[in-house]
Amino acid sequence: MFEVNTFESVFIENLGKGKFNVKALPREAQTSKIFAFKTIDIDNDKKPELILGGNLYGVSTYQGRYDANYGTVLKFSKGNFISVPFTGFNLEGQVRDIKGVKTKQGEILLVSRNNQSPQVFKMK
Repeated sequence: MFEVNTFESVFIENLGKGKFNVKALPREAQTSKIFAFKTIDIDNDKKPELILGGNLYGVSTYQGRYDANYGTVLKFSKGNFISVPFTGFNLEGQVRDIKGVKTKQGEILLVSRNNQSPQVFKMK
């Protein structure tokens, strides 16, 4: 049997030898359901950032739809994730996957969404 102890979006750090440390992600990652993430070095500092996307519209009117996530970028710093602004990055809709695609012109991010065309972002 399984038991739920939190509904927060969390980061689970593997400490080895069967031990784990659970840490809540920043407030910006708690605004809606998360269904997709991608690690990528956005700022070219040789350390990958974490891009999150989500939202969920198919819920009862009592709950209201979960639509407050427009894409969150997190950076790992001193054992925790912190939210960082990323200009020009605005995910829309119900994001279900984020993939990096290498092209002759450079890498792009391809974002798939329920019942909508994909969003494409060119990385610099």
